[in-house]
Amino acid sequence: MHALLFFIDFFPLPLPPDMPKCKRSRSPSPSDAFSAEGVTNRIPSLQRPPITPRPMRSLPKKPLQTPGNKGASGQLNFAESYHRASVDVYVDEDLQTSRVFFPTDVFLHVLLGLPKDWESDEPMQSLITSIMKTTAYSKARAAFKHTCVGEVKHESQLYDDYIDMCNAATRTIAKKDGQKDTLWSYRQDHNALLGSSAKLTPDVMSVSEKLWKGSGNKKRTGHGPEYPIGWPQTQIVQDMKAGLRSLDRGSTCPYTIIGLDGLDPRDWNELVHAVEKAEEREGLSKDFSNNLRNARKRQLQSSPEDTRVTKRSKSHVPLHAIAASVGQAPVAPTIKASDDSGDRHSVSLQCARYALEVLSSAGFRSHSFGLLIGLNEIQILYYDRSIIAVSQPFQMVDLEVRYRTQCLTERRFVAVLISLQRATLAQRGIMEYLMPDPFLEVYRNYTEDMAKDPKTLFIGRQIKLQVNGKSVFVTLGRILMRQPGIIGRNTCVVEATSDAWPGKELVVKLSWPASSRVPENEFVDKITESVEAEGEAAAWVLDHIPTVLHSQDFPLPPDSPGSRLREYLAGPDVKFADDKAFDYELRVCRVSVQERLQRLDTLTKPEDYAQVLFDVLQVHRWIYDYPRIMHRDLSQGNIMWHVRKGRICGVLNDFDLSSYRGASGGSSKQRTGTRPYMAHELHDLDTNGDPPVHLYRHDLESIFYVIILLTCAYALGTELSDSGSYLHPVKSSPCRLWLSMTDTQLYDKKCVIITDLNGRSVPVPDDSFKGFNAWIKQLHARFEMGMTNKARARRAAARLDEEDMDVDDNPPAVVVFDEATLDGAVSYDSILGTMKTFGKDDSGKKRRLQMMYPISKKD
Repeated sequence: MHALLFFIDFFPLPLPPDMPKCKRSRSPSPSDAFSAEGVTNRIPSLQRPPITPRPMRSLPKKPLQTPGNKGASGQLNFAESYHRASVDVYVDEDLQTSRVFFPTDVFLHVLLGLPKDWESDEPMQSLITSIMKTTAYSKARAAFKHTCVGEVKHESQLYDDYIDMCNAATRTIAKKDGQKDTLWSYRQDHNALLGSSAKLTPDVMSVSEKLWKGSGNKKRTGHGPEYPIGWPQTQIVQDMKAGLRSLDRGSTCPYTIIGLDGLDPRDWNELVHAVEKAEEREGLSKDFSNNLRNARKRQLQSSPEDTRVTKRSKSHVPLHAIAASVGQAPVAPTIKASDDSGDRHSVSLQCARYALEVLSSAGFRSHSFGLLIGLNEIQILYYDRSIIAVSQPFQMVDLEVRYRTQCLTERRFVAVLISLQRATLAQRGIMEYLMPDPFLEVYRNYTEDMAKDPKTLFIGRQIKLQVNGKSVFVTLGRILMRQPGIIGRNTCVVEATSDAWPGKELVVKLSWPASSRVPENEFVDKITESVEAEGEAAAWVLDHIPTVLHSQDFPLPPDSPGSRLREYLAGPDVKFADDKAFDYELRVCRVSVQERLQRLDTLTKPEDYAQVLFDVLQVHRWIYDYPRIMHRDLSQGNIMWHVRKGRICGVLNDFDLSSYRGASGGSSKQRTGTRPYMAHELHDLDTNGDPPVHLYRHDLESIFYVIILLTCAYALGTELSDSGSYLHPVKSSPCRLWLSMTDTQLYDKKCVIITDLNGRSVPVPDDSFKGFNAWIKQLHARFEMGMTNKARARRAAARLDEEDMDVDDNPPAVVVFDEATLDGAVSYDSILGTMKTFGKDDSGKKRRLQMMYPISKKD
C-alpha cells in the first residue's frame, strides 16, 4: 500500500474527464478544516448532502426563530393589496413550526395575567359569583345551554346567546370596577372587515362599546353590522364552530407544556382530572377513575379514524356522557351536535388568518388574542411575532353535572372575561405607548377617512422619539410597504416628515426584530467609520448605503403578555413534553428614521437596472471586506437607488438581518433572507433543523436570483402601474410561482436550475430585458461549474475512503476543497468579470458599467 501511494503521489494516474485532480495529504493541518469564513473543507467531512431534489421533509426538531426568514413576513415585500392564497402557505408553516400547546391554568396566569390563586381569591370569586347571578348573564347562559344540548345544525345558532353572555359579564365588571368603557361583542358574520384586501368575515368581534354605540349599529339577529367595522377598530377576534372536533387538542402542536400538576394537557382534556378531583371531594368509589379511563379508551377505539390527529385528540366527549357510560353520574341530555364542524387544521389556519390581519392591518399591534368556541367549549389563542400559543380547551357552560369541579370550568370562563375586560390596551396588544390610537373609540375617524385605502392608515399620526436627549415628533404619511405576517419582523415603511430634519424626504421603518439583534444603524455607523479610516479611495461607498438618521427601540412593557411569557419560558418552572423545548425570542418594536430611497422598479431603462445591480455587487463586497459585515438578505426589495452627483447610484438597503463575519450563534444568526432569493442550500436543513453556515457566495447566488426574478417574472413597461412601478408581471412566467413556494419547493426548483449542465431549465428574460440574457447564462455557468466541482470532490473523497478502509496504520487521505468559492468557480472576481459589461452602447461596443471596486481585499 505504501508503494502504491508513493506511485500515485509522484506519477499521477490519468483520471476520468469529470474527475478533478485531488490533493492528498497524510497529515491534514487545522487550516484544512471548514471554518465560518468558508476557507476550505476536507471531504468527506462536508456536512451538506448531495444536491438532489427530494420529497417533503419532516418538521424540524426545533423552531426556526430567524427574524424575517419564516412566515409571510419573511417573504416578498408584499404590496398592500394581497390575496389570502398569497400568504396561506406561510401562515400554515408558522402553525407547523411555532405553535405551543398550553395547559389552561398556565395560559391564564402567564398570558392573561390571572393570579395563580384566583380559584381561592375571595374578591375574584365574589365577582365571578355576582356576574353569574345577574339576570342578563343567567338568562343568556340558560339559552346557550339549551342550544348546546339540542340539535345544532349551524354555528350561527350559538352566536346571539354567547354574545349576550359576554356582554352581560363585561358590563357588570366595568360597573363594579368603575371603568368608563366596556369590551363589547357583536356579530360580524356576513360582513367583511374593512382595511384589508383579504375580505375576512370573523363570526364575533369585540370592540369598544363607545365605538359600537357611535357607529349607529344595533343588535340584529342573523346579520352582521349595518355600518361596517375596520380591522384597526377591533380588539378581540372570536370564531365559533358547531362541533367539538374543531378545537385544537394539541396532538398536532409541535410543542406542549406540561401543566403545574405535572400532567400532559393533551391527555384526556381534563375529564379524568375533573373526576379524580371529584372523587376526593365527593368520596366516590376509587375504581371510578379506572372505569372512566376504560370507557374513554373504548370510545376512542370506536371513533372514526381521523387521519390528521392522534387518537388522544379524538372528538371530546363531555364528562357527563362518559360518566354515564360507567353508571356513576346523572345523565344530562345527549348532545346531538355535529361531531365535526370542520377540519381542525383548516380552523387553525382560519384563526391564524385573523391574527395576521390584526398584526398587519390594524395599526401598531404587539400581539393578538383570539377565542375559538366549539359548541360549549372554548380555547384561547395568542399570537405574537415569535409564537402561536394555544390553550387547552375547557367548558364554558356546565351541562348539569353535579360535581363542583365542572362548575369550576364555568367559573374559569367568567375569569377569562374578567381578565380581558380589565386588561389595558397595551395588554390587549394595542401600542398606545408608541402612538395614541384615534380609531378605537370614534367610529368615523377610521371608516370615513381611511377605510377605502389601507395605505392611508397612518396619515397625520405622530410618533414621539428621543433624539440626543430631546423629544422629536415625526409625522407619518402613506404606507409605502408592509409585510403581512405572524412570525417574523413584519416590517412596515411609511412616508414621514419632521421639523428635526427639515428639507429631507423621510421614511420611517417599523419592524419587530429579536431584541438581541444588532440594530441597522449600528451597521451603517460601522461602515461609515471604515470609510473614514480608508480615506478618499473609499468615499464612493457612502453613495451606496442608506442614511439612517435615528433608530430607537420600544421594548414591551414589563406587564405585557410577551414579557411574562419570556420570563416564564426562561424560568425553572416550565417543562415541555417529549423533551422538545421551544426557544422563544423576545422582540422589540424598532423605529428607524431614514432618508427616502427609490424602489428598484421605478427605473425605466434596462441599463440603469444593470448599473444599480453592479453597484450593489461592489458595495456589498467592500462592506464584507472592510467592516467585515455580511448582509445576508439580498432581494429585489432591498436593492434601491437615488441620484448622487448626477448619476443613478444603486443602494444596498436593509441591514436588519446582517451580522459581523465570524459571529456565532443559533439558527437565528445563520439562516436569513427573503425566501424566493435565498441561496438554494439555505432552504435545506439538517436533521437537527439547522441551516448551513451563511457564506459570502450565498449572497452572490441571491443576486443571481434577483436578476432572474426581475427580468423573467416582469416586463419593463413605459407607464407606471397603480402601485407606482414600471414593472408589470408576466403572468405566464413560471418564475412567478417562486413568490409563493415553500422552502422544499424552492430547494428542488433551484437545484434543477443550478445543476443543469445544458442550461435548458434556466429561465429566459422577457424581451424588454433581453440584454440580461448574457448575464444569466454566464452566471448560471459559474454556479453550475461550482456545484459540479463540489460533486466531483465528493466522488473523489468517496473513492479515497474505499482505498483507506482497510488501512489502520496511516491517517486517511483527504480531498481539499474550497467551499467558500466552490473551488474558484463562484467568487467576487468571477462574478465581477461577468457583470462589468452590459449590452452594447450606441457605437455597437460593449457597454462598460462604472466600476469602483475592481480588486477585493484578500484576507
